[in-house]
Amino acid sequence: MLGTSLKQRSTPVPTTSTRPTASRILSFVGLTVVVASLVGYTLVVESIRASADEVSPTGDRLEQPADGDPVGGPFADTAADTVDDASAGRHDEAPTVVVIGDSITVNATPMMEHAFDEQAWDHHVTGLNGHMLADRMAEIALAAHFEPDVVVISLGTNDEVCLLHEQLLPDGCHRHPGYSVERFHELVADAVKLFAPERTCVIGVTTVMGHHAQEAFGLHEQQGRVAGIVDWDQIAQAEPSHLADDIGHLSEQGGHAMAAAVVEMIDEVC
Repeated sequence: MLGTSLKQRSTPVPTTSTRPTASRILSFVGLTVVVASLVGYTLVVESIRASADEVSPTGDRLEQPADGDPVGGPFADTAADTVDDASAGRHDEAPTVVVIGDSITVNATPMMEHAFDEQAWDHHVTGLNGHMLADRMAEIALAAHFEPDVVVISLGTNDEVCLLHEQLLPDGCHRHPGYSVERFHELVADAVKLFAPERTCVIGVTTVMGHHAQEAFGLHEQQGRVAGIVDWDQIAQAEPSHLADDIGHLSEQGGHAMAAAVVEMIDEVC
């Protein structure tokens, strides 16, 4: 369904189009174009990374962003990748799917990549341990600059932990002091509004911890900016073996299930 829907979603593209695939999304030229607009988000990211580590409600220490991680995330690692211009940007042949997430996505990355390969979709799946939504805004903006056919935003677990700390701990959330549900909703709005609905199909993924991702993505689904929501919380609660812990990290079975759910949603709404 993806190829057919994309014809309706976008303007006609000549077969000789040089529109970037997922690998070419990572070009150095594109990165320099958006750097100026990302200064504010960069400052936020650096502030968060300089803060103290957080501890989950179960007592386990969450994996935090490593010092020195580029603001652009793993996109920078594949900046030198190239593809044949003759095959780039042909929607029917290789729709471009970008997934941006946290450690939950890390667990599911091999399964998603395999599932996307089976669909013959060009893809770039990137998960970073411990990252909150604010940590990935620069990378989301970079992806939006290249107008992928589909973007899957699978973030919010660490935001939920931060929100819990604000509510329960005397000194609040060290990584993002004063973090609030309202701020989370603002960040989701900022992220989804970077993508033109007629050009990019935006998919949100809910979290096992908390319900704020469901609420935020649901609001923008009603407004037409989010095409669909993978209700991973409901899927995981129905099959506890999908989870490796209370935070929501995935078992191998869970990784396969999440990949299948993402592919199903993309096929259904994009």
